[in-house]
Amino acid sequence: MAGGGEMGDLIRAFDWSKTPLGPAATWPPSLKTAARIMLGARHPMFVWWGENLINFYNDACKTAVGGKHPGALGQPASAVWREIWDRVGSRAEAALSGDQSGEEGGFSLSMARAASDETGFTFNCIALPGEGNRLGGIVGVEAVPFEAPYELRERQMRAEAEDVRQRTVNVVDNLPIGVTALDATGRITYVNAARNRIFGQAGLPPVGAPLLQRWPAFLPDGSPLAADDNPAIRALRGELVQNIELQYQRPDGTRRWIRASGIPVRNSAGEVIQALAIAVDIEDEKRAQAEFARLTETLEQRIAQEVAERLKAEETLRQMQKMQVIGQLTGGVAHDFNNLLQIILGNLDSLNRRVDAIDDGDKGVIRQPLDAAIRGAERAAVLTQQLLAYSRRQSLEPKSVDVNELVLRISELLRRTLGESVEIETVIAGGLPSAFADPNQLESALLNLAVNARDAMRGGGKLTIETAEAFLDEAYAVRYEEVTAGRYVMIAVSDEGTGMPADIMTQAFEPFFTTKGIGKGTGLGLSQVYGFVKQSGGHVKLYSEVGAGTVVKLYLPQAPNSASEAADSETTPLGVGRSFLEHILLVEDDPDVRIYSSEILRELGYRVSAANDGPEALHIMGGEDRIHLLFTDVGLPGGMNGRQLADEARKRFPGLKVLFTTGYARNAIVHHGRLDPGVDLIPKPFTYAALAAKIRHVLDAKD
Repeated sequence: MAGGGEMGDLIRAFDWSKTPLGPAATWPPSLKTAARIMLGARHPMFVWWGENLINFYNDACKTAVGGKHPGALGQPASAVWREIWDRVGSRAEAALSGDQSGEEGGFSLSMARAASDETGFTFNCIALPGEGNRLGGIVGVEAVPFEAPYELRERQMRAEAEDVRQRTVNVVDNLPIGVTALDATGRITYVNAARNRIFGQAGLPPVGAPLLQRWPAFLPDGSPLAADDNPAIRALRGELVQNIELQYQRPDGTRRWIRASGIPVRNSAGEVIQALAIAVDIEDEKRAQAEFARLTETLEQRIAQEVAERLKAEETLRQMQKMQVIGQLTGGVAHDFNNLLQIILGNLDSLNRRVDAIDDGDKGVIRQPLDAAIRGAERAAVLTQQLLAYSRRQSLEPKSVDVNELVLRISELLRRTLGESVEIETVIAGGLPSAFADPNQLESALLNLAVNARDAMRGGGKLTIETAEAFLDEAYAVRYEEVTAGRYVMIAVSDEGTGMPADIMTQAFEPFFTTKGIGKGTGLGLSQVYGFVKQSGGHVKLYSEVGAGTVVKLYLPQAPNSASEAADSETTPLGVGRSFLEHILLVEDDPDVRIYSSEILRELGYRVSAANDGPEALHIMGGEDRIHLLFTDVGLPGGMNGRQLADEARKRFPGLKVLFTTGYARNAIVHHGRLDPGVDLIPKPFTYAALAAKIRHVLDAKD
């Protein structure tokens, strides 16, 4: 109800909640439409609505209201027009009962607008549909008031009646709603201009022609509207049809949404003598509704996406917190646990070497439990290393790796170890760039994947290892945490096994999660793979389908120079010290580990000095004997760790060779999961052979 001049402002500001009509927001569409038409008309118009015929009028009608303006707004018509209600009221009641004879001609009335102000006007009315099968009110048109004696005005009811009717027709003809009038036989007696605009000039028959029984209209579900359901036909049968939404097909084939109503017009005997068909073009309204629905759906999708992203972020945070807890727990026990394993494995290794000196008859009795003890200790060491890998706390030594060469080499190993029931196929990409990763950890990851694949193919099957160059774009990187867009070297390990359902896939990389029976798996294999690849700056993707098999894809960052280097597979000979000329300073705070390590070094032929902490080691180095190699634990008591000790020793003795050892590589020598450049490390627990090779490698390396 925008616009409308003074009366528009008064109607919008009026407190309608104190009237029987209630707040304007609750008015029926028909009342709102009538009020909007009235306010937009240039001719004097009024609307009486509801059982009490509450009075509305426009600016052009203020003259007729006279001194009762603006108090006449919102009052019952019987109170506003009490001087003439004996004549007007009967016309209003007849119109509300369906008798439209009042439209046949207006009539003049005399009334007192104020105490000393008498005037007259010509009155004409049309009933309006309300809610349900009831008429809601009356719209009326008044002629311009005139000042004349009552007798003269009466002689002029008759002369002006046709003019008033014509004005009424002009008003209706300029309404934005389509109006079609039909007689009792269904013949069209009147159409306004809006009707032709809505339906098309040739859309319906002209005045004088019968209304078509079938007209191309469709219900909201797309089904055709039956002829008997035509609102105009139903109105001729006596039904009051209100606000049916339809799609009307125009002659050019286009469809437009309309809201149609049918109003029966009855005579005093209650017979239907006429019908009015009213149509409102709601195409723009429907488009607005569709756009609103689209925007709502888009908003809902965006909200759902944001919720999903938030849940994903929360899950990522929980995963990071869990990994941090596992890392802290692992780091807290790894140093001491690996020291214990060093003592156990080291002494078992020494016993194993001494068994060779026993007579053949006693070797078997000792060898069997000794081998079992060694295997158990080695498994414990592997478990600790896998936990460190999952929590991304292991010490990596990444280098440029020829992935094709590594895959071919490990495939030969797998053929010998997995058994004849597993067929191994390798698909090697030509021109593959080198990956930047720790080759030893990569081999361990592929072995873990191969063993899992074998276990999933209980009756045997094909295991495929494939290499390729891959590019992960920005869109992919956004979907996965810790993924950086760029080029990668991809290794895919696929099997023809039982596959995994979705709930199992979500837990596959969890530590200690396993679907194998008790005693048949630790649940750390895939978690070790996941931790290693993530710590290497790569990405892991798991694909699986129940009954169809599983594919695990490892994406490793390409080496900076993309130069292929074979993994260092050469084993340095054990070697021994050179006639006790090479002097090693061992710094270890655990006395049992210190004793074991000293014995091995002496057994290898080196001169050995031992210290418990950094200050004691610096004191020994200050003596006359030259130290060729500082072999120190990273974690030391006394306020100086192994890295600080090495830095201070190299200041005093430039060119000093240093080898670190630790059960858990702390940040002293490891940053971002990788050993600092130029650092040599042998992790605990180490074997006799591994220590011999590493010592020789460091001593023989060029400065």
